[in-house]
Amino acid sequence: MPEAARPGRMAPGSSRAAAVPIPIGGIGRGRRKAGECVALEKELETYLRERPRLLAEGHVGQFVVIHGDEVVGVYPDLGQALTAGYDRFGLDEPFMAREITESDKPLHFSRNVTRARRQP
Repeated sequence: MPEAARPGRMAPGSSRAAAVPIPIGGIGRGRRKAGECVALEKELETYLRERPRLLAEGHVGQFVVIHGDEVVGVYPDLGQALTAGYDRFGLDEPFMAREITESDKPLHFSRNVTRARRQP
């Protein structure tokens, strides 16, 4: 099967967006040189800084759009947040659209997943 045809793979030149989980509490900080940034790191720091205010204002469950240090707006659903982000920043400027939650659920992924063997 061609590489681009495998599930979870995108064909070269494809414009389909993919969700990428960002770990809380550091994104490879020990492996970077001084001054290097990871994609959306500034936006994540802004979210963590602004989350208490957003929660106090009653925005839990809504979606925030953040660009750099700026909270651009709060929207009732992800679709409206993404539309607002792309309308304002286009495809060339990074921004983050994220649900406002009281706490972060840890996401666990493993690269060493094996298929379970069936018992006779």
